[in-house]
Amino acid sequence: MSLCENQREMKQTAVDYLLEYFEMEVGNIPFDVKHTAKEMEKEQIVLAHINGQSEFDNGAYRQEVFDNADHYYNSTFNTKER
Repeated sequence: MSLCENQREMKQTAVDYLLEYFEMEVGNIPFDVKHTAKEMEKEQIVLAHINGQSEFDNGAYRQEVFDNADHYYNSTFNTKER
């Protein structure tokens, strides 16, 4: 991983924003609700990356595309791995 990637700020997802907003306005959101929402969004982001990459590669689904999709999500959105 390059130095530039390490210093890049994580992006906030729509789900993160809504969870943060509702916790400030309403109060605590149950862990299972937060976890399920974040996992669903992660799956959507990863699948969008895979489908976009396979479109770019003329429909090829290679293991590298799947690995890169997880790396993309973790380096862009996963604040736990900062």
